[in-house]
Amino acid sequence: MKLNKLFFLIFLISFYYISNSQEPEFRVLGKRGNVDFQSKGMGWSDIKTGDQLFKNDKIKIGNESYLGLVHSSGKTVEIKKEGTYNISKLSKEISAFRSSTTKRFAKYIVDEITSGDDMLSQKKYKRSMENTGAVERATGGDISYTATFSSLSGTDLSQYSALNDAIDCVIKTDKNYIRIKYPRTSYVMDNVVNFVWYRNSTCSVYEFVITDRSDNVIYSTKTSDTSLQINLSELKLLKGTNYYWFLKSNDLKSDSYCFNWLNDYDMKRLNDDIEPILDEMAKGKDAASLMLLASVYEDENIMNRALDAYEDALSIEPDVDGYKTLYARYLSRIGLEDEALRLVK
Repeated sequence: MKLNKLFFLIFLISFYYISNSQEPEFRVLGKRGNVDFQSKGMGWSDIKTGDQLFKNDKIKIGNESYLGLVHSSGKTVEIKKEGTYNISKLSKEISAFRSSTTKRFAKYIVDEITSGDDMLSQKKYKRSMENTGAVERATGGDISYTATFSSLSGTDLSQYSALNDAIDCVIKTDKNYIRIKYPRTSYVMDNVVNFVWYRNSTCSVYEFVITDRSDNVIYSTKTSDTSLQINLSELKLLKGTNYYWFLKSNDLKSDSYCFNWLNDYDMKRLNDDIEPILDEMAKGKDAASLMLLASVYEDENIMNRALDAYEDALSIEPDVDGYKTLYARYLSRIGLEDEALRLVK
């Protein structure tokens, strides 16, 4: 009799630990409006960014509300239609989706959202981005750059030594200065690239210059705009090679910024990584997938694409706090703290 009671007690303890150690089916990326969730045996509660949703939970979407979720497999889900949904049913509908890349970055962006109230803490940025092998960007003032390229192909990284050297510099804070909207160094994967900077009230015309490592001018043109579209193929630039660009106007000049056009090997590897996300977006862009895509591009230091993905996501869902948080953190990481703070005020 005592033995039966012992086995029964062991069973209860085992059941308790198994039922309470289950992995969540979804994590909340962002919400807008009235969205509630209900756990088994509990009442309805207001859902929050970063919350975990388990198999037996339910969610209730109010009128004109929005919920962005990421599944344990890495797939993103958006719900905009009013109604009540079972988490187990939602999970079954996407259980066939598997991608180690998206799963890794889904975890990263959830960690970013839930990392604390001090959303512009540089120490937190450094820790989280080093975990995915991303480049650390300076944040202004006298902070120098450091970088790693562990997410590249794994080949001899000495070919990127000049790119590393280009990072070891200091951002000027003088207002009489042409500020550029990208980090000091970045990879590109497109033939056509948009170079973007901020307008300086003292400049009416900017001279845009691209040079090689020996400071030989490869290309130069003038524009009154604050962006310029360049076709790298037409300039006959070489892949896997560092080039530098800067702006000048009268007596003003920006710092020199470095870009490296990815070689074919790394281009294929990166395209293979992002293909599952792009496949999911084949029927149209959605904000949740764009946030995931932006984090992949940022990890690979493809900053022009990361910027586009973040801005596209916010253009679709401008009022989702979780997405604004992620974009603001990105802006702060690349040194645009004023813009980041304006976004979250």
